[in-house]
Amino acid sequence: MYRDQLHGGTEAWPVYAFFVAAVALVTRRQEAAKGAWEPSDLPEWLNGKAYRERIMPRLVTAAVRTVMEALQISKPYAVDIRSGKRVPHPRHWEKLARLVDSDRPE
Repeated sequence: MYRDQLHGGTEAWPVYAFFVAAVALVTRRQEAAKGAWEPSDLPEWLNGKAYRERIMPRLVTAAVRTVMEALQISKPYAVDIRSGKRVPHPRHWEKLARLVDSDRPE
């Protein structure tokens, strides 16, 4: 009884359950994508150094929405990637390289 009163009453639980299910679905999809990814899928030139030196500096000019849609990620994660606070999984690097027109070796 106290729990329902503290958390918005019984009406809030269906919304909460939907939210938990949605997060679980996204997490399963992301983990499956990570598991299916092969390092050999990346072009030879695209490595951690290339990401840091050629892609990351150019991301600041990309719109957050564009990064979100290209990688199918959340807004907070896209903001962190764009600002350089977080480095995305290497499976995203090629899409980001195309996004910032850095998809060819120099």
